[in-house]
This record gives sequence, C-alpha cells and structure tokens, in this order.
Amino acid sequence: MPSFHQILWKARSVAGVYSDGELANLLGCSRRTVQRHASNGGMRNHEDFITLVRATHPRDPVAAGQLADALGTSLAALGLEDPAARASAADSTRREHADSVVSAAADVLQMPPAAVWPAIA
Repeated sequence: MPSFHQILWKARSVAGVYSDGELANLLGCSRRTVQRHASNGGMRNHEDFITLVRATHPRDPVAAGQLADALGTSLAALGLEDPAARASAADSTRREHADSVVSAAADVLQMPPAAVWPAIA
C-alpha cells in the first residue's frame, strides 16, 4: 500500500504540477506559500488537496480515487463520479465473468453454453 506522500506525488505528477510554481497556479496562491507548506506537499489545507483530486481526475481517475480515499472522502462525495454508473459497470463486469465461467464449463462438459446456464444459476 503506497504511503500518503507517494499518493500525493503521483497525483501531482498526473495533474502536471511538478514545480512549486505550477502547484501555486493550480491552487491560486504564491509560489512562496507553496514552499512554506512543503511538509504537506505544498498544500495549505484540506481544500487544496481536494483541488488536486479534481485536477487529477480527468487524467487518471484511479489516482484521483486513491488520493480521495487517503483524504477520507470519495470521488462520488466530491461529485466526480456517479455511484450508480459505477454499480452498473460492476454489474456488467460480473456478467462478463459469469459468461467466461459458463463457456469454460460448457467446453469441459462438451455442451452448448445455453444448456449449462441453468446448472450454474
């Protein structure tokens, strides 16, 4: 499991804010302010971290989600992800996995998949 600072630096990298000046532009503060808060990755407060989550999300939702989790929130709570869409995607993934299992069972049994579905269900 990566440390908070590893997650933070990954998010900064994904968002393209490598330098203190770039981070200052993102946060709307001075480069000197970012430098003063170096022990927090250049962030002054919780809202700065949320700003970074929002900047990271379009480029890498997974990295944004990791940072949001580390901050004790979620992408859905920040309005960046629709929980219903995530559940729908999970359901379709489950269906694909089930199809794979049924196909493998049908191959082993030398039966058509339609004949195997009732046994699996």
